[in-house]
Amino acid sequence: MRFLKMLRHDIKQGIINQSARFLIIVIVVITAYSSWNIYLGYLREHDISLTNVNMTDCFMYIFSGMQVYRFDPKAFISPPLTWIVFNIMILYVTAYYPGRDMENYGKTIFMAGKTRTSWWLSKMLWCALAVVICYLLTFFLIWCIASSGGYKWNFDNGSEFLISQYGNSVRYLDKSDVYLLVFILPIVISIALCEFQMLIGFILTPVISFAAMSALFVFSIYNSYWWLLPNYTMWRRSVYYDVKGFSPLSGLILSGYLLMFVLVYGVMIIRRRDIM
Repeated sequence: MRFLKMLRHDIKQGIINQSARFLIIVIVVITAYSSWNIYLGYLREHDISLTNVNMTDCFMYIFSGMQVYRFDPKAFISPPLTWIVFNIMILYVTAYYPGRDMENYGKTIFMAGKTRTSWWLSKMLWCALAVVICYLLTFFLIWCIASSGGYKWNFDNGSEFLISQYGNSVRYLDKSDVYLLVFILPIVISIALCEFQMLIGFILTPVISFAAMSALFVFSIYNSYWWLLPNYTMWRRSVYYDVKGFSPLSGLILSGYLLMFVLVYGVMIIRRRDIM
């Protein structure tokens, strides 16, 4: 009962009362969709036939990121701005509430002798729920806007848009691969990284943790290491698309280990935390 009461408190204070923060995601998604739509117009103006464009094309465009980075001083590198802004905004949405709650509600329940473990578990569930809301809001907005634009929800890995943008390698992705790489894996990894950000925020400060995690995403653009979790949120870096890419299973396992670390170490820190 104590845990459920804390969770209700976090949902009310960290999600409902701070729902204005989610408007940032709305703005980013609308901007991303608009950039995709403008890009479609550009392609059509240059006589690139796009007769079977659908919503899946939009989702894959937004979550594509960039290919596995291979250093080439002569090559022009265009960073995936849509991907980086979207992920940093999710970090921002989940960055500051836990620290503020610690200074208010947390001090009250700790001094009253109530369990600190329940408080930390509640914060972890709050963080995961906030991330899921960000993604569900993203999917819902794109579905609504695309539907009003006449685009249908279907899957075609051989669509003219995908092939023109990402080459014939995209043909090797089947429907289950796309669902995993575009709709499941990014959510799981975002949850793990936001939970880790929350842990760093308690060790240092929320500002430092947000800056560090944002830098991690930027660092991942130009460093294709298997242990950098942001790499797994870009489906173009998947081994399903690029033979030199990363296995989604590795991303899921790394996320699981990171969540276990945050849970155990977070409980240890909260139990020893001096709130006076």
